[in-house]
Amino acid sequence: MTSIAQKPYPALTKRLRTAAALILLSIVMLWGAAIGGIYAWGLIGFSYFFLIIVAAELVSTCALSPLHNTSFGSLVSKTTFIIGLLFTPSVLLMLRYDQSWFFLESHDHFMLPYMVVGGTISLFVCLLPIVFQTDTSIEILEKKVLERMIAVFFVAIGGGSFMALVSAEHATELYLWFIAVVAMNDSGAYFVGAKISSPPLSPVLSPKKTVLGSVGGLVFGVGTGILLVWILPLDLSQWSSNSWIFFIVGTTMLVLFAQLGDLLKSMLKRSHGIKDMSSLLPGHGGMLDRLDGILAACPYFLAFYLLLESLA
Repeated sequence: MTSIAQKPYPALTKRLRTAAALILLSIVMLWGAAIGGIYAWGLIGFSYFFLIIVAAELVSTCALSPLHNTSFGSLVSKTTFIIGLLFTPSVLLMLRYDQSWFFLESHDHFMLPYMVVGGTISLFVCLLPIVFQTDTSIEILEKKVLERMIAVFFVAIGGGSFMALVSAEHATELYLWFIAVVAMNDSGAYFVGAKISSPPLSPVLSPKKTVLGSVGGLVFGVGTGILLVWILPLDLSQWSSNSWIFFIVGTTMLVLFAQLGDLLKSMLKRSHGIKDMSSLLPGHGGMLDRLDGILAACPYFLAFYLLLESLA
């Protein structure tokens, strides 16, 4: 009993209660998206609102070690930072207003070319305040460049991809499959890591995450992906043996991308000496603490799905 009590995990009851609330919210959003029309905008609006929270958490965390010495310079830097992060998701949101054109473009390539251009602009805007620094050491600038590149990866590229996914026509099944795979990876890693002791996966970035926890998350995530392919109304009749091999390998890589996102977020937190990105979600931490894997894996998921369709 003593060894269990010393486990460095949040209270399970609080964690499950928050997870249940998030699952209920996802079900309501999916129901609205399935109906379509103004209800579909509810899913899109909620997703954009979540990205605003994630961007605010990242800007707040990165501001723990100031880039500018003056309050005005700090305000300009933070404002530029959050505008840069939300640029790509905002562009996707505005493009969605021309519904017929958006659905046509999204069907062909899930808006990936627009996200590449938008992500490049976001990176430029976020790094711009660093370029003109004159009174900061090179070590601090290197840290700032790295954390801003990670933030752009999460919000501009990952968030833009997520906005493209939830805005697409008839994407409810894809959304549900993707969220379930990433969520089961997280749950599998949590429970296996809590029950079975093993060496830490990354002693520097996240000492609490274990090797067996990562393997458990991989098994849970890939197993869920394979199971849901048969449960959800997806057309498997055209899938060849090569398609199935590509699907299993691709799903494995998707889960690994989600785990990488978790480690990148942990690096940011350890760099600034904080436990959670915020206290918004009891037992879980901040919004990014829940969405890190989703945002990190979403760009890959869209490209993976398009390639899988071309093989079918």
